[in-house]
Amino acid sequence: MRSLRHQFVLSHILPFVIILPLAGLLILYLIEAQFVLGEASDNLETRAALIAEAVARQPEILANQEAAQRFIAEIAPLADGDVYLLDASGRVIAANPELDGPPDEALVDAAAQSPQTTQVSMTYGITEQTGEAIAPVIDINEQLIGLVGVRESISGLAATFGPLRRLILLIVLGGMALGALAGYWLAG
Repeated sequence: MRSLRHQFVLSHILPFVIILPLAGLLILYLIEAQFVLGEASDNLETRAALIAEAVARQPEILANQEAAQRFIAEIAPLADGDVYLLDASGRVIAANPELDGPPDEALVDAAAQSPQTTQVSMTYGITEQTGEAIAPVIDINEQLIGLVGVRESISGLAATFGPLRRLILLIVLGGMALGALAGYWLAG
């Protein structure tokens, strides 16, 4: 009889122990992936396109490395991230001094191949969350004359979800405890 009661308790508690943590993880993933990454991607794309428009109005910036560096120095504080300028072949002309690592080669190639659209890449790993956007700079003859890149660490954005993660964890643990008590009581 005692083992039958334990089986009833286990049958009432097990769904709470398995389903609630999985539901909590799924909710967190959906919120972060759909809202945070989507918003960050759109934001990066917009910033890169705006800077590319500014460069297209002053194409001499791409021809002179000193002018390009001055432009980067002026625009970088407003851009919220690392900014770099590339020539039409993908070679870096000027960049923020804080830029860590070269631009994403695949992203540069994709932007050079389709000069009408801004290319965006989001990397959302456990230790590093970054976003990078590369916008083409088009002259008045509709020719690609350069590329503008913006790279930003979105780990600060991910960190803002810390309180939400703790709240969902608290709700899941509370639900599991209440489910376990209700299961134990119902099996009795």
